[in-house]
Amino acid sequence: MNYFDTSVLQQYFWDIVLQGIKEARNIVSELSSTDDNIGIIGHSSGGFIAAGAFSKVSEVVSAIVINGSCAWVKFEELYREKDGRQPMSSKERISLQEHDPISRMNFEGKKSLLLLHGKEDCTIPIDSQRYFMNVMSDKSTECLQLVEYSGVNHHITIGMLQKSKEWLDKHLGQGCHSKG
Repeated sequence: MNYFDTSVLQQYFWDIVLQGIKEARNIVSELSSTDDNIGIIGHSSGGFIAAGAFSKVSEVVSAIVINGSCAWVKFEELYREKDGRQPMSSKERISLQEHDPISRMNFEGKKSLLLLHGKEDCTIPIDSQRYFMNVMSDKSTECLQLVEYSGVNHHITIGMLQKSKEWLDKHLGQGCHSKG
């Protein structure tokens, strides 16, 4: 499958994301019998999957979304506008809203979410993540952070990997609300 072919991307993107969440749920159910601190990390479409799994699978206590989105309806609106396509139909909007992490986020207990995004990302523009953070502005910055990287397009940097490691060390080891 050519992910850079716009028609392929438009046709299959959400199916791939939703299938990835199902697969993540299966993996988590296998892991949860041996580990109670499960984290997930994803880049690009994997970031969408990580966001969806974090919002739908209670056993996932920490997630890192790199150059993805946690506000799927907003992302789809912006992406269609960028491509000059028609807005979503009401049926498409309702279907996407059912899965949109923004309406399902739960930061109870040890849950924590880190968003890492290149400011110059042309593939998944940062705007939907900024929108997400605005909607979630009442959440603790210990549990939810967006780090923006200047001069970075749709790439993973060494700085992003370092921040990811630090985040997981802290939040899988102690949890979001622990002192230490």
